[in-house]
Amino acid sequence: MVRRWASKAHCCMTSASTSPLIETASRERRLRDFFLLLMGATAIGNSSVLVRLAETDPAATAFWRMAFALPVFVVWAALERRGTASESLKASLDPRLVWACIAAGLSFAVDMTLSNIALGLTTMTSFIILVHLAPVVVVAVAWVWFRERPSLGIIMALGLAIAGAALLVQSGRVSATPRNAMLGDMASVAAAFGYAGFILATRRARLFGSTGLISLITALSCAVFCLIFSFLMGESPWPPSAYSYLMLAIMGVVCHAFGQGLSAYSMGSLGASVTSIVLVYGVAVTVAGGWLFFGEVPNLLQVAGGVLVLAAVILCRPR
Repeated sequence: MVRRWASKAHCCMTSASTSPLIETASRERRLRDFFLLLMGATAIGNSSVLVRLAETDPAATAFWRMAFALPVFVVWAALERRGTASESLKASLDPRLVWACIAAGLSFAVDMTLSNIALGLTTMTSFIILVHLAPVVVVAVAWVWFRERPSLGIIMALGLAIAGAALLVQSGRVSATPRNAMLGDMASVAAAFGYAGFILATRRARLFGSTGLISLITALSCAVFCLIFSFLMGESPWPPSAYSYLMLAIMGVVCHAFGQGLSAYSMGSLGASVTSIVLVYGVAVTVAGGWLFFGEVPNLLQVAGGVLVLAAVILCRPR
């Protein structure tokens, strides 16, 4: 009975994942992209550790993250163009692609800036729970916009991912509610919508162009917006030390160019809904990084949360 129910859930999830707008791909291609997405989520999950080590202002941190990722995306886009026909760069820049990338860059700039602000105003628990409502937004909008109808498997995975993320932050580090907790919670919700907008705009751009070009335009526009935000917030744009530059460089190359690049690439065959849920796996990587680098030993609730997130990832795996 359980095996029969699981088979039905998997079939539903598979049929939902093959919406008309998702690239036609073989099972092997989708499975490969799924593991690439996991690698990307692992890289992105390390960004929280590097943010703490860099000790740079919020918007400035986001700007340098983009700046160090840009050279990688330039090379990526150039390598992609080598395998294409003699179409000019101007001809390949579909206005719909450009505007989707600019929207993605703005959304990601809003997400990163507000996330760093929210962390200073509310509890870590509230922040993680609220900011990881982004997959809910993505699944709902993807259903309407991209016709990625959520299956039983996707809905179950979504619930497991959010519950797991909530448990993963039960570290007990904050004993009292901060004075500006309400403002921090509002910033967290806004950051969630920002990240959802980034995923959905990237998904839109993938309909009209390749990963390297999309990532390059998105990172460039995001860097411009982050620099503007940093100026308006009165931040110092310069990292305080050479060590901070090193941490920001690793963040840009590993977490963004590698992590977000792989997630954008995988989105072509997996869709926005699956991508957004699997990216929650990054929370487990963040907790593991806190254990390794800052001695923040996870408790039983966090271990249980990690198990739930892994279960969500398994449910999302292509069949």
